[in-house]
Amino acid sequence: GPERKDRRSSYAGLSPGRPSSPGAVAGSMDHIGRETRNGRGGDQSVNSMDMEKRLMELSLERDRLENQQAKLARKGARKRAEIIEKRNIAERLENVRKEINKLRLGLRRLNAL
Repeated sequence: GPERKDRRSSYAGLSPGRPSSPGAVAGSMDHIGRETRNGRGGDQSVNSMDMEKRLMELSLERDRLENQQAKLARKGARKRAEIIEKRNIAERLENVRKEINKLRLGLRRLNAL
């Protein structure tokens, strides 16, 4: 009805580059910059399982990007679109590798506790 608020307004303070979820408490972040489900960081085993799942997803993406990069290297980038694609793949691959390293470090820290 008319008393219904715009759902987006409750997220207006979040920066556009930061992933968010409706259940997250604004400002509560885990060690890799993702918002947590509650202000306390959640259950350690759930967090660990989420991190392991994300690590698996990123590892698959890294493999896919490396294959695309190798394919473009064999083919040779001649067209402007191929050069741009090659650069985009390299940038994404670098970001994926950084996130993988952060996740591994976080998992090591959790296992050390």
